[in-house]
This record gives sequence, structure tokens and C-alpha cells, in this order.
Amino acid sequence: MLSFDDLGGGNWERYASFILKSEEVFPDGIRTPKEDFIDVVKEGDAIAKVALLESKYVGNIFGYSLLPDETASHGINDVPANSKVIYIFSIVINPEYQGKGYGKQLLWEFIKTAKAKGYDYVAGHFRQNGSLQLIKKFGAKEEGVYHNWENIGEDCIACCLNIHQIQEPLQPELKTDNQSTGLIQMPSPEQAIITPVPNVPAVATDMANQGIEPPATSMHF
Repeated sequence: MLSFDDLGGGNWERYASFILKSEEVFPDGIRTPKEDFIDVVKEGDAIAKVALLESKYVGNIFGYSLLPDETASHGINDVPANSKVIYIFSIVINPEYQGKGYGKQLLWEFIKTAKAKGYDYVAGHFRQNGSLQLIKKFGAKEEGVYHNWENIGEDCIACCLNIHQIQEPLQPELKTDNQSTGLIQMPSPEQAIITPVPNVPAVATDMANQGIEPPATSMHF
């Protein structure tokens, strides 16, 4: 069964080599340096977790708190004033563990912790791959697009998820990838969403045309 460990100053070194190794799956331009990870781990309002399977490292997720005046600069505009926003700047599942539902479990664990810490929204910039589809299945809305993110030749989508529209089911129905392996997956996002987001077509706003620059910290998903 997948388990999770919260990262802090006391256990960062235990997982540091695994986390930095995970960065190698990303293009050079968006790999997060060790110093940025450490800075996030030290923040009291930050959320940083590693996913483990039978004590083996599977992946990680990192997020930091946005100040009220930082949401717009991160391309997040559709949130009420004084909302508390947690910004995911990194989420990764190592290649050998992908396709097993572990990304869903890791993101769900992050959302539950964010809700417990009093956050209202989860935001982030997502590459147009499985991670974008995952956050959208939880009800996140597209807020805009950054063309050629960090000069990697890919567009990234700014997304925002209202935490108050989702919660853990009282009696989750767990699924397994294979009955013989006993690998437990989290409840599907369809089960988790209790107040669906209205079915309004997402309109991608061109951030460059608005004069909005990408955040200083490299994000990747």
C-alpha cells in the first residue's frame, strides 16, 4: 500500500538524493535545484511529501503558499480576495511506478493536507500531459496558458482548484491494478468531487499578451 512522509528539515537528507534524481525526467530548463527544494521545506505553510511503496521511494510533491498579491503574477486570477492559495511547483512519479494510480493518490494526499491547513485553493502550472488531465479531473479550471514555458518548447497551463468542492468519501471504494499484486489505488476523482464545477468551457488566456511573466521558480509536472 502506498504511504506518505511529510518532508521537513529533520528528514530532508533522507530523501534528497531520490528527489533530485527524479528531476532528471524533466528538461534542463525546468529542473528545480536543491536550494529551492530546501527553501520550500523550511516554510511553515508549505506542503512537501514523498510517496513510498513498501518503504521504496515512488515520487514527491511540493507546494508553497502564495501571498494575496502573488496570485495574479502566477496567472491565477479567478479567486476571491483574501483566499489562501497553495501553489504546486513540482509533482513527479518515477517512470517505473507510473500508470498505477500513484499520481492520483499523491495529489489527493496533498489536497487533504492543504484542506487541513486551511487552504482554499490549489494552483499550479501544468505541462500538457497526464498531470494536466489529472488536476482537471479533480475539478480544476484552466486559467491561462504560458507559451514556450521556460524556453523548453512546450506550453504550460495555469490551473486552479477549489478545495471546498472536493472531500474524501466517507466509504471510499478502493481499486487495484491487479488482484494478485494488491496495489491499492485512491478513490477516483469522480467519487471525490461532491460539488461539481459547472460545465463551462475553459478559455485559455494568452499570458504573454497580458504582459504577465512566468513565476521566478521553475515549475514542472
